[in-house]
Amino acid sequence: MKLLTFIVLLFFCLQSYAEDIPDPNAPGMRKVLGIITDINQVPTSTKGGNGPVLIGNLPVDIGVLIVDGIFNTRTNYVGFPIYHVKVNDSITLEVASRESFKDGDCVVVWYRDEMGDSPNLSMLGDAGIAKSKDCSK
Repeated sequence: MKLLTFIVLLFFCLQSYAEDIPDPNAPGMRKVLGIITDINQVPTSTKGGNGPVLIGNLPVDIGVLIVDGIFNTRTNYVGFPIYHVKVNDSITLEVASRESFKDGDCVVVWYRDEMGDSPNLSMLGDAGIAKSKDCSK
């Protein structure tokens, strides 16, 4: 039982946190204001194949099915929106987020300063985005 508990905890510890939003107050973060001008949706993707591989050993097969059920290992990624944020006449950022915004919303976007003036932020975790009231209309 201790081994099973160890394995379960190990799986939870090894999960990647690539979708973690960067801290807006961390050193080296750039913050820009903009208006949402368009929204695209990235659909959920699933890997092809016939599901988990079973080897005929009942305890191992049950473990494989449990892990597949918990972590949904056949899902490559879950869909999310990409917001087009117009910062100025020459810069429109593509920002991925699981937050919900609509066209015309004023937002603040933050990302690592070394990414430059107009980076593509369409991967979850590249940037943060939040509603703001500071845009001049």
